Amino acid sequence: MIVLGLILTYRITDGVWGPFAFPFYMGDTGGALGHTKTEIALASKTFGVVMTIVGIALGGWALLVVGRMASLLLGAILSAATNLLMMDLALGAPVIGAVMSATGLYKLFGLFGVGEPLARLMLAIAGENIAGGFAGRPSSPICRPCRTRCSARFSSPSSPPWPC
Repeated sequence: MIVLGLILTYRITDGVWGPFAFPFYMGDTGGALGHTKTEIALASKTFGVVMTIVGIALGGWALLVVGRMASLLLGAILSAATNLLMMDLALGAPVIGAVMSATGLYKLFGLFGVGEPLARLMLAIAGENIAGGFAGRPSSPICRPCRTRCSARFSSPSSPPWPC
């Protein structure tokens, strides 16, 4: 029952957030960020894809090191926690800004010509995409419990031959 509940609620935060992301990044009212389409493309479609791949690799590594259930639980916590990154951005990024100042990440991003507002967005998107890659790709630990409970006897000939 616990596994079923975890599967049903696993990626609900991403499903709710997805439609709001682009207007939040571009808008200029109600806590929105006011970035341009070019900045959003750089942050989410270029940098974000790389961070998703990093998250997938970390998810696979965690599956090997700590096991299936611990990986599932960690993925669920990380996915939910990324909403706090977006909340911080909406509030003017006091926490993200402080972390970037303390760690020197502003200087690192500055070497590539990235200003502070875009650097904060890129860090938040990095966190979100790493967590998303960790938690929710087809090779992730969320698929394995479903696959192991399936019997090849009850599948149609057109079903993919998932290893059990």
